[in-house]
Amino acid sequence: MSSRRRPEQTYLAIRLLHGRRLLPADPNGLSDPYAVVEFDGAVQSSRVVRKTLNPDWGQTLYLPLRTMDPGSLHRMGPITIRVFDLDEAGSDLLGSCEVPLHLITSADVTRLSDETDGRSASVRRSTVPEIRVTLYLVTPTDAATL
Repeated sequence: MSSRRRPEQTYLAIRLLHGRRLLPADPNGLSDPYAVVEFDGAVQSSRVVRKTLNPDWGQTLYLPLRTMDPGSLHRMGPITIRVFDLDEAGSDLLGSCEVPLHLITSADVTRLSDETDGRSASVRRSTVPEIRVTLYLVTPTDAATL
């Protein structure tokens, strides 16, 4: 998809903030991580951050939405975010997650957290790889002010 946004289009914006404690995939004990976001046939990638397990992407990707109908959004597949390590011979998957779009568009709260692993917060924060993203919609009215 082109980086140009059309003012009449509604977009799903994915703000890739950072990754923490990612898995090492290179012989030097580090990785060259980048993220790939997929939704409804659209795919975008972040920039690669070299030689780190704690990338700071600070990048927003925009994927077009074909509909804002709540029933249609509920039936659409999830937003998929995958993090890879870039190598000359290809890319190694470091981890992935999926978020159903209807959880974002119908949420009464502004923050969704995945608490399914059952570990205490202190253990999770100190040992488990994570990525921090913000997901939001950019409507034609919003686009005019950006």
